[in-house]
Amino acid sequence: MLATGALVVYRPASGILLMILIIIVTTILKGLGSLTYYITMARHMVGGKLQLYKGIILLDIGMFFMSLDNVPIFYLVLYLLAANLISGVIEILGAREARQMEAGSWKLKMAIGAADVLFGLASIFCIGRPNILVYIYAAGLIYSAVLRIASAFRRTAIVYIQ
Repeated sequence: MLATGALVVYRPASGILLMILIIIVTTILKGLGSLTYYITMARHMVGGKLQLYKGIILLDIGMFFMSLDNVPIFYLVLYLLAANLISGVIEILGAREARQMEAGSWKLKMAIGAADVLFGLASIFCIGRPNILVYIYAAGLIYSAVLRIASAFRRTAIVYIQ
């Protein structure tokens, strides 16, 4: 994510195309992986249908982005920013739930969600300027990457079941 964000800042036109290609490939592979997991194991588990729905949705999103080959880059960036806005709202809702359960990670989740929403709202105000949209998305990508790295090194409690 850091490398892609830096590439988008350095070369906005080719960086966005590379980023969209990465998103297409990863969402299709994640969707196929989730469907494979459902077919092999999750269908026998409690709540396993969630893997089926997740796989279908991810595969559908990947195919949707793959079908946008004749659409101007500006609209692709808007799709990506809308997805960023939606993921921020979902992250905030998850942080609220974590706070109600008194989990310690709700503050970081809330910060990530709020930043995603702010990047999405900033992009709405810059719709007429595609260059600024590209830089906003790159800044959001770099910010998200840094927070994911920080979250990976965060201490977590390990629960042992006796």
